[in-house]
Amino acid sequence: MALKDQELCICQLTDLLGLAQPTISKHMSILHNAMLVEKRKEGRWVYYLLSKKMASKDVTKALDWVLNSISLAESAEIKQDQKKIKDVIAKDWGISSRTRILFLCTGNSCCSQMAEGWTRYLKGDTIDAYSAGIETRGVNPYAVKVMAEVGVDISGHKSQHIDEFKNMKFDIVITVCGHARENCHFFPDNYQMIHHGFDDPPKFAQELAQKGASEEEQLECYRRVRDEIRAYVETL
Repeated sequence: MALKDQELCICQLTDLLGLAQPTISKHMSILHNAMLVEKRKEGRWVYYLLSKKMASKDVTKALDWVLNSISLAESAEIKQDQKKIKDVIAKDWGISSRTRILFLCTGNSCCSQMAEGWTRYLKGDTIDAYSAGIETRGVNPYAVKVMAEVGVDISGHKSQHIDEFKNMKFDIVITVCGHARENCHFFPDNYQMIHHGFDDPPKFAQELAQKGASEEEQLECYRRVRDEIRAYVETL
């Protein structure tokens, strides 16, 4: 059930989290003192409600701070409790504790696909990664091949048009080619736009092919950009 606009009883939190009531009460008191939740008491039960004064994005940031600042955070048990509470609040109160990123290029064929694959592989615990294009050209088989060489499987990816994401909210949109940056205009909600361009491997591979280069020499274009994208994703 969606609890974003509903009260949550301390007993429900106990059932959801599988933690002792004193532990729940301690953590929820911290959230209440930080003005992230409102509470009221009815009989012997305490009910909590997400504070309406906080915008969702601010709540997420504050929630991170509160849960990471508990004085007993060095205890492995407390750390586990923090994660459970954070996950339940994120799910049942409609708050995402993960960063949602869209990688955008012209055809969602190569660079944006590799960026999505690397991000899911390297940062999957904190980032939800997607990719799209301002047109669709299919996933480049050479991109699939060179990513597989380093243990990242993008063979199940599909080329998606940017219109498919019009109703999805993103924290960050990263354009990985100049053409996409100049033609990305549709997102209605607030998001951060970042441009980090990469060379276009198919273009360079085609130029090499016209000069008589072997397939292996053409693949080196893909490998170089693959490794550059990995280095960038590691900084996210």
